[in-house]
Amino acid sequence: MSRRWWLSLFALVLLLAGCNLRPGELAMRQAITDHVATAEDYPMQFMKSDNFRFRDLQQVPDDERDLWRVHAEFDFVYTADGKTIVAALKEKSKAEQEKAKRRADTALEKLALAAAAALSRHGTEQRFETVKIGDKDSYAGDFTLVRNEGGGWRVDDADYQ
Repeated sequence: MSRRWWLSLFALVLLLAGCNLRPGELAMRQAITDHVATAEDYPMQFMKSDNFRFRDLQQVPDDERDLWRVHAEFDFVYTADGKTIVAALKEKSKAEQEKAKRRADTALEKLALAAAAALSRHGTEQRFETVKIGDKDSYAGDFTLVRNEGGGWRVDDADYQ
């Protein structure tokens, strides 16, 4: 092949490298799953995100960042029953409470930590105790994705229910 052909190919590669490429479906799924799971305090070891539907992917004008906005609908599906989830979360909470007790200096701090842990456990039990394997929590909303320095994607802004 001629030198001119190789130079043209090289120029095309440089041009494409400078373009803002949109996030792929897998990247959008992962970024949205991570964001919502963290925001809603889901125990992801007992759940999976599923049934993603995307629409209206549009680049958002910004002076420096590579931003894309998309509407997404998806489900979090439980992969364990409520008793299993509650037992694991109680164990995790107990370990965290023990660690915090060792760090506390006064009896009053230890008492406050115990009260806070009891309230937290009660809320967790109520939230997950009736869950069955295969139950779903459905979400829909708009998510703005931004490119990380490493080339991955994360949610920068979200409006969902």
